[in-house]
Amino acid sequence: MPNTYLFEKSTDIEKFSPRTTVVSCFIECEGKILVLRRAPKSDQAHLWCIPGGKMETGKDVDERAALAREILEETGLSLTASSFSFAATRFARIPGWDYTLHIYHINLDARANVQLSDEHVDMKWVSLWQFKSLNLLKGQDEAFDIVYKDRLWEKNNSSNFTLTKGNSNLCFNASKRLVINLIGTSGSGKGTQGQMLSQIYGLPHISIGDLFRDDLRNKTSLGKLIAYHDATDPNNYSPDEICLGIMTKRLAQADCINGFILDGFPRTAGQTEALIKLFLRPQDLHIPIYMDLSEEVIKNRIKDRYICPSCGHQVRGHDESVQNGYCPKEACSKVKLEHRPEDIDEKKLQRRFGIFRENRDGILKIILDRDPVLPVPLKGEETPFDVLAIVCGLIDKSFNNHLRLQAMLVPSSKEAMLINGSTNVEPSNRVFFLYSMYKKYPSSNKLLLATAGAAMAAGVWAYKATRPKP
Repeated sequence: MPNTYLFEKSTDIEKFSPRTTVVSCFIECEGKILVLRRAPKSDQAHLWCIPGGKMETGKDVDERAALAREILEETGLSLTASSFSFAATRFARIPGWDYTLHIYHINLDARANVQLSDEHVDMKWVSLWQFKSLNLLKGQDEAFDIVYKDRLWEKNNSSNFTLTKGNSNLCFNASKRLVINLIGTSGSGKGTQGQMLSQIYGLPHISIGDLFRDDLRNKTSLGKLIAYHDATDPNNYSPDEICLGIMTKRLAQADCINGFILDGFPRTAGQTEALIKLFLRPQDLHIPIYMDLSEEVIKNRIKDRYICPSCGHQVRGHDESVQNGYCPKEACSKVKLEHRPEDIDEKKLQRRFGIFRENRDGILKIILDRDPVLPVPLKGEETPFDVLAIVCGLIDKSFNNHLRLQAMLVPSSKEAMLINGSTNVEPSNRVFFLYSMYKKYPSSNKLLLATAGAAMAAGVWAYKATRPKP
């Protein structure tokens, strides 16, 4: 669980003794937040934060006036004190400093020119989903959760896997998992998005390409089969049996119990059938996203992709973590990054594009029989964070739609009691009742069967088999 710096009550902090009052504001425009980067002159160097600062006695008549002054000094933006919307007051403790924090929000109609003070060295407008991926000042992520709790689905800090938005919750477990599926050709951005989505939702990012490369690098039995196939049949994907074996092994690991993010799987119609019939469970919320980017754009982008030959970590050449072309991972800090061989071999690149094109329509058709595929049309001009905002917006809409569907399918309290077996109804009568519920809510039979006991479920299927479907 992350550290907590903001508390709702001062009594929640032992011997709380505030030294000052701090005001801060989320300045938003066109769905993006203004963030500032601290100058390298303190222990807060290079951290990102929203505008704000301390109230000053003799200067500020109230909190809003202090906020308007701080924003003007830090950004050059002249905002009226009355235009700020109050969000919350919190009590904060960081090592050696207790203070009271007042959090505000303002939505601007248009972006004004920002003029930074000496206290900051950089600024940018970031999407709501990008904000928490930044290296933030302590407590900024908690303040964000307070202001935006009604607008975004976020993973809460409970022991189970629950996404929360306002007063709404989506709970996932071994029976009902969250599966985000990124579909697209090599270089379309699946890996980058998968890594960021993994941070946001706390799900493992499973790249079939990375799994193949790991087995090849470690010379496992599957890796040897992959190497043999690449040498003997380079114009086709590895056989489905190899891919399904690798995925079966990975999805059996404990971190996949509540869900996972797929990247590059399935690759063929046969693998898609296996995904739908074997890997996905009836109650899983499966969100397939198609990254649609032209091959010409990908050819240019892929030249900037590098991999560590030792650990397999992949980065872009412009990534801030890359220093002098060496792997940013501490264990491999002396290993020189390389281009992936298949990225610089024109024939191999064209072969991968061609194989994807041949399989794409069959993959999407099979998936569409179970779930809608959400397209992300890209031009190649977007930054990874621009794409993240689009992808997360689609995922949020899927969550909202799923919640509405659940609400439509919730039976009455009496019906729910019967379904859950909490009344003194004979088992045979429960079977007939569930069957009548199936007719009443034809789209909800999976939900009903999931909430019924195993014996009741078996009875329903046995009973349905004896008579025609209504």
